Amino acid sequence: MEIIAGGYFVVGRGSRPSYRDSSRLPELLWTPTSCICDLYPEEWAFSWNWERSAEAAAFAELEKYGIDLNLPVAMDRIKRGRDADRGKAAIADSALKRLGLCAADLPEIQRWADQRHAEDRISCPSLFEDIEAAREFISRFVRNKYGLKILGIGLARGDADELIKDINEGCRSGKNYSVHRVLSRGEPLANGLPVGYEPLGHEGTDFFHSFICNGLEVACCEQLKLELNEHGRFADYESCETAVDYICLDSTGAEPVFWQSWCITEYDLAVA
Repeated sequence: MEIIAGGYFVVGRGSRPSYRDSSRLPELLWTPTSCICDLYPEEWAFSWNWERSAEAAAFAELEKYGIDLNLPVAMDRIKRGRDADRGKAAIADSALKRLGLCAADLPEIQRWADQRHAEDRISCPSLFEDIEAAREFISRFVRNKYGLKILGIGLARGDADELIKDINEGCRSGKNYSVHRVLSRGEPLANGLPVGYEPLGHEGTDFFHSFICNGLEVACCEQLKLELNEHGRFADYESCETAVDYICLDSTGAEPVFWQSWCITEYDLAVA
């Protein structure tokens, strides 16, 4: 089966929740969704996400409508903006520390990310459009590589055409999605270690949900009599498609996103 590349992710390991079935999911998980795993980089790596603080935006909004800054409602709005700024900085600091970095490294990362974004090689927040860009990010900036993997995601050609059509015909603008650009090139997924097929649902800004976000692996296995491999994925496309058909039912209660059977491939962090 021809698999068309949809993009690449630098993924930190996630842990299987203690209440989930250990007979179906491995203890450690790597999947291209921030619901379960840390993805690198994220919004903090792009300079435009820091151009205007939430606190400054709050002041501007209040002044626009002539609201007295001493009123409790105004003071609360300013406080929420200030807290949002602190939260954004804390998220960036935490991510940098996990990679063995510090705040002083951020300006260089942002210059690099802004440039690669302009070249259509990485999107905000976390999708790399080619394997070389993912490896370049790791080699240039990441000091602590423990627990990291590069994952590639790809679709069968017919499924790729369906997602491209959905983005083009929906309320979303296709040009704003890296996965749309990558799939539209029609290039094969880079050679690596195939680890199975995973039901993933594409949402906005190149964000994906996995079927294990809401424990759907249990229903897929018990009700559909399917089995997962040692990576917590389906070993073949046909089994994954059966699961996707079930996930798309309204009665299943899955996230209302565009679910498909994605081929997942692992790669070495650097070229040997």
